Amino acid sequence: MNGTRWSLIALGCLAVGVTGVTFFEQPDPRSQVPAARREVVFWHFWGGDDRRVVEEVVDRFNRSQEEHFVRAVAMPGNNLDVKLFLAVTGGDPPDLINQDDAIIADWAHRGALRSIDELASPEEADHLRRWLFPAARRLVEYDQRLYALPNGLDIRALYYNKTLLDQHGLEPPRTLDDLDLIAETISPADYAGRRETFGYLPDPRRLWAWGAVFDGDFYDEETGRVTADSEPIVRALDWMAGYSRRYGSEEVAAFRQGDQSLPGKSFPLLAGRYALLMDGQWRVRDIAASQQARRDAGLPPIEYGVCPLPPPPGGRENAGWVNGNFFLVPRGANNADGAWEFMKFWSGFGG
Repeated sequence: MNGTRWSLIALGCLAVGVTGVTFFEQPDPRSQVPAARREVVFWHFWGGDDRRVVEEVVDRFNRSQEEHFVRAVAMPGNNLDVKLFLAVTGGDPPDLINQDDAIIADWAHRGALRSIDELASPEEADHLRRWLFPAARRLVEYDQRLYALPNGLDIRALYYNKTLLDQHGLEPPRTLDDLDLIAETISPADYAGRRETFGYLPDPRRLWAWGAVFDGDFYDEETGRVTADSEPIVRALDWMAGYSRRYGSEEVAAFRQGDQSLPGKSFPLLAGRYALLMDGQWRVRDIAASQQARRDAGLPPIEYGVCPLPPPPGGRENAGWVNGNFFLVPRGANNADGAWEFMKFWSGFGG
């Protein structure tokens, strides 16, 4: 991409988020690049315990060879595109970014990314296409080219409070009708008509998942046409909206706002606000920690379980929405070779 176009992008970004530059993390003065090594500047979005895991992987890579040296920089995810385009325009982009937003098509179309074909040998690129799961390959593909290397997939399913279901004589749902029955049974209202617990509430952000369960697709790859208005997707959306029609949109909105009031990124299922809740595989850790905390406090255990999203008649079984984390190399990276080596190290590709 020529300098004029980058300048236009940067000016547009400045108009909406010039303060984004203030979010850059200051380099740790103790992170000195050893002599004869080439630095790899690595932006990631993890914090807390996850950040320590990132730093451990980086340290393992740095000790595994003597050619490159990765410096991890924790970057808040907000306005990451602004920060990237400003860095590229300023001539100092990172060498590697880890992302989990659906930005690959947009950034690749703008010419902001280097494709895998530019990073890997023809043999490696061909091997990678065969090595990736189909869902992982589609996650990082645009215009029939790979632009990133996944290092983890996020898979949604239904977590449920087994103890609560047992108290009501209910089994985990196998069909959509089962799920609706649980929702109707475990949604008691108080004398004023308010509810402190819901059996289940569809998350309006998760139409991607339920659309697939209803046997729908959002895009026709053969024609290149968006099919979000297809009959299965509309049925899925109507089913989701039915919960607001049943309980009242204001009550549902107020209850969901209460989820946001939980401390940190607490899992609302553990707070007893739901009997079932859709979420990803990372919640296994939260459940284990909650159960240990109850044991330490001498409280009776609460059992939890997980099951696939239950389909309606004619829907897809064991279906849902998959996204994940992936590594990508910005155009203009100073050490793309080192970035590629670290991407392979983390993901296990090639050994």
